[in-house]
Amino acid sequence: GRHSHATNFQMIYVLAGEARFWIEDHGEMTVRKGDCFYQPDGLVHDALYMSDDCELLEITLPADFATVEH
Repeated sequence: GRHSHATNFQMIYVLAGEARFWIEDHGEMTVRKGDCFYQPDGLVHDALYMSDDCELLEITLPADFATVEH
């Protein structure tokens, strides 16, 4: 469901497969292997689809952060 994170930094790198997200004020976004994106603190988003082979590397600061449901 729609949620946001309380982070100082969050970056996602797609290692394999593909995923589709809904991003507040931007709509849907599809990412594929090799794509990388920054997700600002508090941005409301939702993971709509992930392929069976989808692998994401998420780099966050801090490592332990709160998630807020919307």
